[in-house]
Amino acid sequence: MQLPNLKTLILNDATKRYCGAEPTTGSLTPSQRSGDWYRFDIPISAYNCESTADKTRFELQNINALNTLFCIADLTIQHGGSGPAPSSTLG
Repeated sequence: MQLPNLKTLILNDATKRYCGAEPTTGSLTPSQRSGDWYRFDIPISAYNCESTADKTRFELQNINALNTLFCIADLTIQHGGSGPAPSSTLG
């Protein structure tokens, strides 16, 4: 199974102001893999946002030529702090 190339976006839904960068799964290295399951950890700095205070939406877009199916088993958005990253298991 080939990993679909998905674009990730952060924006303010009311004003349509996007962050300056849109990381894709094709440009990232998975932090963990188990069979056909992949884990990606994307730091907020990867989005090159002027500010995240007014951001209200996280979006995934398929950028392949064809439709693709994918499943999100767990999505965590962390804000601020310098604590340890959350632990999770795949599978």
